[in-house]
Amino acid sequence: MHTTTGHRLKRLVASLACLLILGGCKASISIGKKQVGKSEVETQVAKQLAAKVNQPEPKVTCPGPLDAKVGASIDCDLVAQGETDVYAVHVVVDSVKNGTVHFNAQVADQPKSNGDTSTTG
Repeated sequence: MHTTTGHRLKRLVASLACLLILGGCKASISIGKKQVGKSEVETQVAKQLAAKVNQPEPKVTCPGPLDAKVGASIDCDLVAQGETDVYAVHVVVDSVKNGTVHFNAQVADQPKSNGDTSTTG
């Protein structure tokens, strides 16, 4: 079972690295407000990343809403299903047109931290 998890993690890391090469993901949300809600950003980023790498949706956590203006950005965290490594995801609005916010999400190529706090010895 540990080997399967290891292979899945390697596949995920390779997929995330591929995202960096391909430019991350693009998403858009129709809004009539000055911000895209925290949960909307999290949901759209997770869906788009999962679709791009053909993997289950990761858990994406953002600190708050994203301003609906070009150049606005937010740094979120990503944890793949069944894993503990946390990857940074930088989300930037690249256009706002007719109430629809378009943004890009870039996943870091290295984890921020490892959630495994177990020790040996």
